[in-house]
Amino acid sequence: MTTSESPEDQRRQIRVLIGHMQGALAPQIVQHILEQSDMLLVGQIQSPIDLLLAVDAGVDVLVMTSSDVIKLPGIGTHLLSEYPHLRIIVIESEQSLAMMYWLGLRQRELSAVSAETLLDDIRYAFVLNPVV
Repeated sequence: MTTSESPEDQRRQIRVLIGHMQGALAPQIVQHILEQSDMLLVGQIQSPIDLLLAVDAGVDVLVMTSSDVIKLPGIGTHLLSEYPHLRIIVIESEQSLAMMYWLGLRQRELSAVSAETLLDDIRYAFVLNPVV
């Protein structure tokens, strides 16, 4: 760290992984994340095995799609039990609904789904107190 760095520059980037992301929203989300100074795109994963390995390398927020966001996909349950710091944002395949899951299968419905609102949701997930 140099003395010219501001406190904002010293802040750790949010490590985001895109997993099981399908549809037209995926390229938009990736582009928006790449443009954010406070986020780092760790990768884009389709395979469940690769997803487990990527999360193990250090991910704060996993963003994925599913046909049913009300029920967390099976891999998500496993990930939350193994990585209690992880937050998972699941976007309905038709992009009309999103849910965030965290420690103990807590969940919260998120705002209308767009690449722009998802950035705010990722930031919210990152600062969320996991026990609340």
